[in-house]
Amino acid sequence: DAKAKLERQRIRKERNTLEITVSLQGTMASYNNAWLDTRGGDNSIAVTGDFFLKHTYAKNKFRLFTQAQAKYGYNRIRVENEEGTKEGIWFKNLDQFWIQTEPSRTINKAWSYAGRVKITSQFSKTYGSRTAQTDDNVKTSFMAPGYINLSLGFKYTSQNKKFPIRISLNPLASDG
Repeated sequence: DAKAKLERQRIRKERNTLEITVSLQGTMASYNNAWLDTRGGDNSIAVTGDFFLKHTYAKNKFRLFTQAQAKYGYNRIRVENEEGTKEGIWFKNLDQFWIQTEPSRTINKAWSYAGRVKITSQFSKTYGSRTAQTDDNVKTSFMAPGYINLSLGFKYTSQNKKFPIRISLNPLASDG
């Protein structure tokens, strides 16, 4: 029983590869023009998060390649409000995600039948401006807009390790 379990684990590792990358970046810039602003300048802060996933499943002639990426970022900068005073406003400066899957079936060493489905959108609401962040000023939202791309065709993968090129020829494609 233990030997069979180890064999299943070996096969699973052989067929699957997974790569995940997560990053968080923050920056701060300080502007101090004491001769122009009697309140002592301004700090601008930016925070960006990034997530990337790549998974490959291969069994005999079938291969399923899946990728996903999500990026989200916020900025804080002082802006002048309606009363004429400056206040720090947090606003979204980066918001996107996409997921793509590509099933393929090998014809020979270099060629395969392939298809691709890709979905692209954003996570949260986008407003008209930094200072107009109410429900009346919403321009876009989750999956509005959302895009889906479909394609079907052939894929060529170079067997030369010094020239690693991959070409997709997809005569049947659609955007929505």
